[in-house]
Amino acid sequence: VNTKRGRLLEEFKLLFIVNGKGIFESGHCSRQEISAGTIILLFPGEWHNYSYDPDTGWDEYWVGFDGINVRNMMKSGFFSLSNPVFKIGIDDEFISFYKSIIDYAEREATGYQQVASSIVRHMLGLLYFKNQNILFSNKEVVDKINQARILIRDNISNPISPAEIANQLG
Repeated sequence: VNTKRGRLLEEFKLLFIVNGKGIFESGHCSRQEISAGTIILLFPGEWHNYSYDPDTGWDEYWVGFDGINVRNMMKSGFFSLSNPVFKIGIDDEFISFYKSIIDYAEREATGYQQVASSIVRHMLGLLYFKNQNILFSNKEVVDKINQARILIRDNISNPISPAEIANQLG
């Protein structure tokens, strides 16, 4: 992908930046900085451009999806081309949904697409809910707690001490 030209997609994508920072812009959304804890909803046929900051890079999860049900949901006004960026903070729940989708996709068992589709619809509902209710007074503390939860879960077979978590998260 040429980050100077941008691109168009044929499907929706839900992109979650979990570490690092960068920039994003689209046909209906002016250029803005993106940081960890940001979800970007990319629309089919909508020109967009994003890239990570070369000094920090970024870690992301993403899932592509499409279909008549999601297109009808978008027509209903839950999400808009002019507001595709959601700063929800580091959210362990979203990360676990992405990991579940990856797990189902890797197994490729019969019906995995239907399960993944259901997870994506749940994620969209949750994103809408969180965006409507984002009134946390101390988001930095909530983000640190969620980052600690992720570290603990990612190191379940090799326990990490509270002091190590504190050092890693500053």
